[in-house]
Amino acid sequence: LLHFRSAVVSHLVKVNNATRDLLNLDKLKAEMGFQHPIIGVHIRHGDACHTTDRKGRCKGLAYYVPEIRTLAQRYKTNRVFIATDDESILKSTKSYAKEFEFVYVSSFSRDLFDSKDQIEYRKDLWTGNNNKGHSIMVSSLIDLLLLAECDYLVLHLLSNLSRLALELAAARKEAIPPYSSMDG
Repeated sequence: LLHFRSAVVSHLVKVNNATRDLLNLDKLKAEMGFQHPIIGVHIRHGDACHTTDRKGRCKGLAYYVPEIRTLAQRYKTNRVFIATDDESILKSTKSYAKEFEFVYVSSFSRDLFDSKDQIEYRKDLWTGNNNKGHSIMVSSLIDLLLLAECDYLVLHLLSNLSRLALELAAARKEAIPPYSSMDG
């Protein structure tokens, strides 16, 4: 079933030329040092920490480090791409800088994700002349596509973005990549 879903999702998420130019992933990867082999980690906080079953139970980077270590030792890499909607996660990478080389997109503000409402119901994203909704969409798409390019993954399979990343990675590799789900 995952292989079928991966093929369908891969077809549906094809990036057109205008979006490819907007995202400019090759330049972004070069600027941040995104190189293979690399472990991709998705740490979703934002609205999920306030509005879902995970309310009050979101974990910091330390919770993910044992899984990152396992993949790093098994596959002989210390490079880790962090996809997150929480600036504090990025700040906490400094605590592990001797052990891992963390890379992440620093060109967008994660403050847009901070809300007490589920993102699906946030009217403030599309009112007036603001571009908040567009900015969230672009930053999420960048994180999704970069996660899908990673060789190994640490994900939350309760998250739509994590599942999409796994499906796209499986389609790209034509096999399910090594991954760990932090949902249990």
